[in-house]
Amino acid sequence: MYECSQGIILVLSIVIIQGGEGVTLNLSLPSNIGVLKVENNLDTPCHVEISLINSNIVSIEFRSSEVFINHNDFFTYFPNMRYLYADHLGSNLMPFFTKNIHSICIQVFESSITEGNGVIDRSIIGGLEKLERFYWEYGNITKIMPDSFNESKMLEDLSFIGNKINELYDCTFQGLLNLKTLYLEDNNITKVGKYTFVGLESLEEIYMRFNPSFPLSTLTVAKSITRIDIRNYNPALLNPEIFQQFPKLSFIDISFCV
Repeated sequence: MYECSQGIILVLSIVIIQGGEGVTLNLSLPSNIGVLKVENNLDTPCHVEISLINSNIVSIEFRSSEVFINHNDFFTYFPNMRYLYADHLGSNLMPFFTKNIHSICIQVFESSITEGNGVIDRSIIGGLEKLERFYWEYGNITKIMPDSFNESKMLEDLSFIGNKINELYDCTFQGLLNLKTLYLEDNNITKVGKYTFVGLESLEEIYMRFNPSFPLSTLTVAKSITRIDIRNYNPALLNPEIFQQFPKLSFIDISFCV
């Protein structure tokens, strides 16, 4: 149970510790439930079905082993949801994110949230004007289309660690005037548009570990950067003089694993 400015928020926490293969939860959530947590400790997937719209749910967490959702419009059942955390979420989800959502943290998302094509575009996150954090890590993302985040001007932290992104287009991060931290580790990005990082006036930290051929010159337009992590960068491509073009730079990590 949580207490906030809006009063008492009740938490429904479900931990699955035993059951046969293919456990199914059919939830008709009471209207006084504000936080839903599902943790599956089995070695087999858990299926979650929702049969009642709950406008009071503000936070949803799916933790541990695979959780599958019963239909593609799952999130329309929670019109006021503001936080989503999901790890090892099942591969059948095509979410409709609510316009009120403040923070999305999705990790180990091995999914067809983009219906299998691995593309992030405005059909996925368009209209999320209050979005502050978006973490989509260790998934199947191959492309981030230009202007995808154009309406998320409050976004401060963005992470695509551990995906399959090879190229960043011009205007990929257009409109993110408040973006402070960007994580692009473990993607092997080799091609970046000349104007990809233009306009990121608040960007302070960028993490590029295990992108050995990332074109560092494209970052020099982001003059507010204070920290750069390019561990395991290709030494043959590294020109130390490029760091002189970052007037606020105070920390560089260019360590190598041999």
